[in-house]
Amino acid sequence: STKGSSTMSTSTIDDLLAAAATLPPGEQAELLQRLAEQVSPRRLGPVRPDQCNGLTYPIIGCAMRVHNRLGRSHSEAVYQDAMAEELPRAGLPCRARHRYAVYDDAGSGRLAGYYLPDLVVDGLVLVELKVLPSLDRACVSQMIAYLKASGCPVGLLLNFGEVRLGVRRILPPVNLDDYGIEPQWLVAPDALPPGHA
Repeated sequence: STKGSSTMSTSTIDDLLAAAATLPPGEQAELLQRLAEQVSPRRLGPVRPDQCNGLTYPIIGCAMRVHNRLGRSHSEAVYQDAMAEELPRAGLPCRARHRYAVYDDAGSGRLAGYYLPDLVVDGLVLVELKVLPSLDRACVSQMIAYLKASGCPVGLLLNFGEVRLGVRRILPPVNLDDYGIEPQWLVAPDALPPGHA
C-alpha cells in the first residue's frame, strides 16, 4: 500500500500486526502511530471497516502497552480499567460497557435485553477484552452479535491471556441479518445498575 492510502487488505493488516508484535514495546507504539497517521476514518457517509484502520492501529498499540505493563495474569476487569485509562491518553475517546438494545427476533418489538461490549472507541470500533489461552469461535460469535446490535463497522478481540497480545479484527459478515440473538451475552433490562448508560 502506498503512503497516504486509506485502503489496505486484511491480510496486509494482519501481517503488519504480526510484525509489530515482535518489536520492543517502544517500537511497537511508534510503528502503530505511524500507520494510524496514514489511515483515518472518514466522517461523511457510512464508514467502511478499512476506514477504521486509523483507529484500530492505535487501539492495538494501547493494548500492547497495557499487556507489556500488566502481563497476562489479571482479570478482564483489570484490563478494561487499564484500557479505559490508556485510550484517552492516546487521544481515543471510549465508553466502557455501553449498552446496545436487542429486540426479539420474532418482530414483536419486545426488548430482549442489552449487549454490553467492554469498550466502544470513537463510536466506531467495538473492543472486547479476553483473558483466555486463545481466542475461540465463541469469542467471534459474541463480537458478531455485538456488531449487529451496534452497527459498528469493525470489532477488535484483544486477548490478554496469551504470552503475546492476541489480536483478531472482526468485520460484520455479509449475511449479518442471518444471525439471531445470542442470549448468553444478553443482560436483562432489570439487571442493569441504576443510571447505566
